[in-house]
Amino acid sequence: MTIKELLSETQYDGIVFFLNEHGYTSPLDLSDFDYDELYFVPGVSDQAVEKCRDILTAYMNLQKSGENPVPQEKELAVAENQKSQNNSERSLVDGDLSAAILDLTAHVYAAIEAVEIRERLDMFRAAFIGTPTLNDRYDFDLFSLLCDEIDALLPASDEESDDAEHYSPEEYDLLSAVPVEDVFAGVPRGNAMIRFCRENNIKTLVDLGKINFSEIKAKGVGPDSLRNCRKVYIAKREAVLAGETSVPEPEKTPQEWFVESFRKLKERDRGCLIARAQGLTLQATGEHFGITRERVRQIVAKAVRRLSSPCEAIFSRVAAGRLGINTPEIKMLFNDQVQIDVISYVLENTNSVRFFPFADKYVVAEAVPEEWNEKLLQIAKDIIGDSINYFDNLELIDERLSSEGLSFIDSIDYMGYLLEHGYKALGDYVVKKSQAYRNICLDVIRRHFCDGIKLDSDESNADMVRLRSIVRREFGEVELPDRNRALTARVSPALILCGRGRYISPEKVIIDIPLVDQIVDYINESRETSLYYSEIFSAFSGRLLAQTSIDNANYLHGVLKMFYPDEFEYERDLLVKKGMERDPFENRLAQLLKDNHQAMSKAEIQSRILGVTDIRIVNALIRLPELIQWDYNEYNHMDNLHIGDGDIAALRLLLQDLTEKQSGYCSENGLFGAASKEMPEFIRRNAIHNSHNLFYVAGYLFGNTYRFSRPHIAAPSFPNIELTNANIARFFIGHAERLLYPDLVRMSQRAGWSNGTFTLVLNAVEQDYCRISLNEYVLRSDFRIDEETLSNIARVVSDLLSASGYYGIFSIYNYDLFPPTPYEWNEFLLQTVLEVYELGFTIIEPNTKDRRYKRGIIVPDSCSCRSFEELVIDQMKADHIHSVPEDEFSSYLRRKGLVLTSNIPQELFDGDGVRLENGAFVYE
Repeated sequence: MTIKELLSETQYDGIVFFLNEHGYTSPLDLSDFDYDELYFVPGVSDQAVEKCRDILTAYMNLQKSGENPVPQEKELAVAENQKSQNNSERSLVDGDLSAAILDLTAHVYAAIEAVEIRERLDMFRAAFIGTPTLNDRYDFDLFSLLCDEIDALLPASDEESDDAEHYSPEEYDLLSAVPVEDVFAGVPRGNAMIRFCRENNIKTLVDLGKINFSEIKAKGVGPDSLRNCRKVYIAKREAVLAGETSVPEPEKTPQEWFVESFRKLKERDRGCLIARAQGLTLQATGEHFGITRERVRQIVAKAVRRLSSPCEAIFSRVAAGRLGINTPEIKMLFNDQVQIDVISYVLENTNSVRFFPFADKYVVAEAVPEEWNEKLLQIAKDIIGDSINYFDNLELIDERLSSEGLSFIDSIDYMGYLLEHGYKALGDYVVKKSQAYRNICLDVIRRHFCDGIKLDSDESNADMVRLRSIVRREFGEVELPDRNRALTARVSPALILCGRGRYISPEKVIIDIPLVDQIVDYINESRETSLYYSEIFSAFSGRLLAQTSIDNANYLHGVLKMFYPDEFEYERDLLVKKGMERDPFENRLAQLLKDNHQAMSKAEIQSRILGVTDIRIVNALIRLPELIQWDYNEYNHMDNLHIGDGDIAALRLLLQDLTEKQSGYCSENGLFGAASKEMPEFIRRNAIHNSHNLFYVAGYLFGNTYRFSRPHIAAPSFPNIELTNANIARFFIGHAERLLYPDLVRMSQRAGWSNGTFTLVLNAVEQDYCRISLNEYVLRSDFRIDEETLSNIARVVSDLLSASGYYGIFSIYNYDLFPPTPYEWNEFLLQTVLEVYELGFTIIEPNTKDRRYKRGIIVPDSCSCRSFEELVIDQMKADHIHSVPEDEFSSYLRRKGLVLTSNIPQELFDGDGVRLENGAFVYE
């Protein structure tokens, strides 16, 4: 018996909460407890404290004497009548009352002595409820408590044992076809029950017959919930055996349960809760209702406790076995924004759910590691660094999140975390704000200055002017140094000198590795201690012009310095030999890896061979095939692996079988999964820990037969196309007129793609298809809406924008005003129409996007705002507001119709215009 069960009435809620917070859950824990502490619990009367003391003291006394306690209000009333006139001593249970309780208990046990299974006990309990004369005369809580005690003593019923032997083959097949997810979906605490079943290999309805519900210890599922789950199981089993396709819905859905509980709140309590849920401070709420801040806190805390159970049931229903949900998923169940706000607020303040504002995600608390924040910070340090092309590394980020036990957060959620922790989204890049401009400039030079860029301190330099213009156009107001000298000094070390004062991106250089090796040999064999670059270029000019992009002596200088930075001393016009015998880098790297007997990271290699650069490692792999990539920034030597002819033959046969099943295609995950199952000893022996390791080994072994381009593997029978995500997606999809997202997911699962790869493939699909609903796409060439309908759509949107000049797509709940189209109206279709057709409108979205819902704001093309941040600033200016307190900013954005939920977009915390400063949001 727990304290919560003993003190089940509402008047004791504050006491139970206080005791639980201080670690007291059982009455027996209170032997040395000073009950006077309870008089200071907010919102609890002195009378409630005295009754609580009597109940708990009586229970412990009866436990010590070996009697069966039944401390409820009716017995307390008898005890209170026996108190002394001066009230100097309190005695809840005297000898007569104790004997009466024992006598009552004996009668109850005698009445149900014939009960052998819990169904009859449940019937007995139900009969009491259904008998008005009994129900009015006696306390049901007391009776229910006694039944619970008896329930715990009853032996397991026949139906709680393995029923498999009693089923006919036909019945067994019927029950085996129903997964446990279908049994408990939408049931209060059903989500936790589903997790328990998965952890204990209970997969179907027939498996549930093997467990004893009264003995289950499932985290997050109490005795009452277990009894309810067992009733649901029995009902489902009987319905399936009777040939019914479904079990009748319970009397109340979680939504109905919440609405009923919400409406039962006192008007003031409900008003305080709504105010807090919509972002008002304790102070502002108290002033509105004429009460103190502390009283508001007490009222809201009590309301949250009353609504926590229905809200947790809603969470379980929406999650359907998943670990987390988003606020817009709750929106699918409710059309009332106030109710959505309240549910979100309650979930944010309940112990069973953790809320992550940066992802707008509610997650089962028990699934969240205690050190989750430290792990996310470490991922940023290991993978993101100063900057990264985020969308080229989605797969890597998802894999790392999963390996750290953070699979409830995906790479899109993680971007929000980065923006919250000092990073900035610029195009496809996520960069540290202090390091932003260098990597952006390098990316622009790579894409727009294919023949090189002139970098110097001349402020009128046309190339520098163009560079600044492109950066401003593509990335917004990035803070570039005012002087060209500072900008040149920052970016030139990462580029290759290709002329006097001109630099080029390394990716754009065309070289012949054997020829460069010959040039270096020429330098080392020369009797001269120093050579001019022009002299060297003259000796090899014919071959350099024919086989490379090197067309001048300065270009040769830059290439030599980039590929061989340590072999020579480089001056402006000549290089000086160090007098050392040349030792090819690839040989040194090969020996280092072989001596290490296993793979090494780039950092480990750099610590052993000082000054080594990424480009040198890459070119070493080109020159010496036995050197292979092993993982991200990790390398290995084939001599470190133990691979026999039998292993090669088995792996070749496995790869052949996989590609034949998928029209000549296989993914690295598919190969790794099959090899782990079919060749576990080979995997273990060679310390192959993931799909990357096996991909590069297979590339070395079968590179002459198959084409390898991570994460794709193509057999000779596969079409001769570039192995990009877009091309692979187009091949598998063909020219289907319509696509469904679940079909794409299944295609991804068959192909063995990771979440990151699937996201990239989905982005590629959306180049050829228009999205018309949450899960449906139509071929872009087939997407058509006639001119008259488009004109009517434009008129409706104009009407929506007429009041404020903008309108959030998320604010449109009813599309009845929109004209009929060949497609069903929803927020995804509306955004597609506005993006495909030029109707005079633009959609402005926060930087962090999510395919599951739309956050865009519709504005006319004439609107001067081009970003969400600019739109917020424009509204603050219109309201003559320069500063909004942090705890009121969410409410302000919601009132202005700029956001759907109470979450503040991360870009507003430290943007170029809006930022959080001294506890308030301000703008420049």
